[in-house]
Amino acid sequence: MDIHEHHLGPIANEVVGEDRPEVDVGALVRRLILFEKCTIESIRLKEIPALVSVFGVDGLLKLLDSGVVEILADFVTTGQIGQTAGIQATIKRGGPLPLGSYSLVTVASADRRDYVHRILQEVHAAPIPHTSAKRLKRALASRLLAFPADAGDAAVADTSVDLRQRHPVIWQAIRSAALKETGRDPGQDAEIEVEELEGVGDFRVSTSLAARLGLTPDVEHRLVERGLLNVAGLNQRIRLMETFGAVTGFRDDEVELFEKKLSVLASRMDANPEERQFDRIITLGGLPGVESLPPGTTIDVDRLLRLRAGDGGLRLRAWLRRIGSESDAAITKEFGGIREELAALTQSPVGRSVRFLVATVAGFVPVVGLVAGPALSAGDAFLLDRVMGKPGPATFLGKHYPSIFRRD
Repeated sequence: MDIHEHHLGPIANEVVGEDRPEVDVGALVRRLILFEKCTIESIRLKEIPALVSVFGVDGLLKLLDSGVVEILADFVTTGQIGQTAGIQATIKRGGPLPLGSYSLVTVASADRRDYVHRILQEVHAAPIPHTSAKRLKRALASRLLAFPADAGDAAVADTSVDLRQRHPVIWQAIRSAALKETGRDPGQDAEIEVEELEGVGDFRVSTSLAARLGLTPDVEHRLVERGLLNVAGLNQRIRLMETFGAVTGFRDDEVELFEKKLSVLASRMDANPEERQFDRIITLGGLPGVESLPPGTTIDVDRLLRLRAGDGGLRLRAWLRRIGSESDAAITKEFGGIREELAALTQSPVGRSVRFLVATVAGFVPVVGLVAGPALSAGDAFLLDRVMGKPGPATFLGKHYPSIFRRD
């Protein structure tokens, strides 16, 4: 399957202070129209009650059995432990690292089997009979996908490459973190020095951030740390795209980091200027959601599957992969029929817009054609080969699609 035919991403937002996330089932419905296959990045299966309320137990199982929907349920991220006392890595090093030094490590669930057992209890939060809950739990247990074993380590490795090369995405992430917390912009002209320390994933990072914004050392340390972890999160998502052969979604504040990755790669390609059509934002005609469905109303999964498999759905997805430089009018026209059918299916008004970041290179030059320069990280090589190698939607943007990624 072409990478642009498969979407990977959450359908829920975690809300600070709330036990249950906000779930947008409409996000899944829209993706089913736009993509051949959808993999839901689950937040500890807390989306299951909402999915059951809209599709029913049988409908949800039918979606899973159809092969067009999968659920990824796992926990892997990157952490920073340079100043954490009492752990083995710190003891082995001889003590915590000073402020301004960072140790990036993978953080994951220690026992996958226990993790799955615990999150499956979320099924009981759905208002369904106990026998139905047991049936759904058994079905889910055999279908849940896990992160690849090296997902976290790969993200740390790619971020280490970015640090060694002082990749512009590092400063972009630090700058964004500073702007978000302080409301002040330290500027684009980065002053940053990186020194690799003895431990794997250990770096000392010196910047002009404190001098420019008048920050204390501990505040500067925290903002740089946040920037590094954001870059690691981006690199992990790129590696997940590679593993699952899928495009993914980012929040608006993460899109700029992804765009920076693409623009730096573009600048290293031996191609003519007219072939470098990056960062083109296209607003596509709005697709309806299920947000306004009356309580108790469900979606007919059979009808949804017929809609996505019909001529209109097939033609729309094929067109999305070759849109190139279509006009806004042409885009709106192409979405017309699908919008109306989906509005009837969900009994809700047309209104949401869906935006794509489209990376196209008309005469793509493979990795061997790159201008001589620093070695690419494995994630960057993947972006060149699979994502930027042909026109098509590279990623959803999040502003009008709030369920694309979880909140801070």
